[in-house]
Amino acid sequence: MKKFTFITFLLMIIFCFTSISCAKHNSLSPYVSDVREDIFVGENKDFSLKAYLGKREEPFIKDGTVGLIKPRLFVKITNNFNTNTEVKGVITFNKISYTEVFKFDPLTNNLSANFNIENFSDKTFDITLFYLDTSSTITLNSIKPTNALSVNDALNFLQKNQPTLIDGYFDENKNFNAELFVRLIVEKEKPYYYIGIATSKKVVAFLLDGYTGEVLSIKEVF
Repeated sequence: MKKFTFITFLLMIIFCFTSISCAKHNSLSPYVSDVREDIFVGENKDFSLKAYLGKREEPFIKDGTVGLIKPRLFVKITNNFNTNTEVKGVITFNKISYTEVFKFDPLTNNLSANFNIENFSDKTFDITLFYLDTSSTITLNSIKPTNALSVNDALNFLQKNQPTLIDGYFDENKNFNAELFVRLIVEKEKPYYYIGIATSKKVVAFLLDGYTGEVLSIKEVF
């Protein structure tokens, strides 16, 4: 009987750390509404491309709550390609082809397209661009270092290093009253994570070392 009681006690502890009812001690990932977990680059004589893999709330609203999350492989043309030229892109993953038309974004001065591909996991992929009655296939490769932290690792380090601040977002019912934005950044082959905790009033932004999880800076944005 004592052995059964001890095993039951251990199972209760494990359940506490893995269930929503103990969210204060769990990963913050259920509260992420915008995440970038990988970055890809590629080019040829006509195009320079950059792509971001992750997930995002749609529609994306910075209101402190998490809405419907959809996969996101966001591809943009970063060189000064003629914005009046229609460009269509095709990506094949798991023998399924996904087609999107690139649109001009006046804020970034880039052509971009978002591909909603479930469970995309490739570290290198091809995109075929169709334009001006011709086509061009470009290979994009991940620039995320192999030993960089994962998104969940980064969130766990933040929770470990900032327990008082994180706990302050949980109410008495253990509801997390904010949403998180997590973006991988790679500068000169060095990974970082930007993590923003957003309410309807402000964003508390953190910059973490992408190898160690050390919090490098904290800033409030209103």
